[in-house]
Amino acid sequence: MSTDTVMLKKPLGLRISKHTLEVTYIEESGASMGQVSIGDIIVAVDRQKVASIQELNKILGHPSPVQIALRRSEMVDVNELLGLSVKYDAKERIQVTSTAKNSLSSIHLRPGDIIREVNDCPIASKTMLDYYIQEGVIESGQINFTIESLAGGADAYRDQVELANDVLEIARKQIAQFTATLSASEPFKLSSILRKKSVNNKSKKVAISDEFAEFPIGADYDPSRLKPCKHAINEMKNLRKYC
Repeated sequence: MSTDTVMLKKPLGLRISKHTLEVTYIEESGASMGQVSIGDIIVAVDRQKVASIQELNKILGHPSPVQIALRRSEMVDVNELLGLSVKYDAKERIQVTSTAKNSLSSIHLRPGDIIREVNDCPIASKTMLDYYIQEGVIESGQINFTIESLAGGADAYRDQVELANDVLEIARKQIAQFTATLSASEPFKLSSILRKKSVNNKSKKVAISDEFAEFPIGADYDPSRLKPCKHAINEMKNLRKYC
């Protein structure tokens, strides 16, 4: 392991193991982001060696900035370990970009998945992802991911319920038949209920029909027709007054 020295302003934004002085968490907005890695061990602060959490806390009481000596951890690339490639999305979250064919990652992960936790530890950076994956493999031989998946898609039902193979096969056939039926049929068209021609207000008459008429809601078969309503709550309250 190599040793590096970095200058950091306080607050450091670190979570440190009380027993080993090992860095276990790094805040995204903290001063340590990009300079300290998960798994690094603090060996000295302002050129004073530290061997316990009490000594560390005492020295960290000095004015900012502080000079911290770190024993760097030797980490393995997650991509080589699991066949997993990740990137930061627009919200700085860890997003799966691809999985290697026939790899462990390809069994449960899909491009677009957001990795929230590894073995119940929140993940805020690629370094944290690397560290907790390796920790899980070394200590228990297993890794538990908490994933935020995209809604919809052909595999939206994956990993939710364990079903027998014959049940899954029947479901696949039904989905394929339903998809083929929709593709072959003509798009459903609704007759317009809007007035095409202007009507003279003087000759306009209003009458109550004796026959019941029902119009289908476009959003029931085409979700793209749904539109946001800013005052939906107020409108619902007004309707309840007259019910």
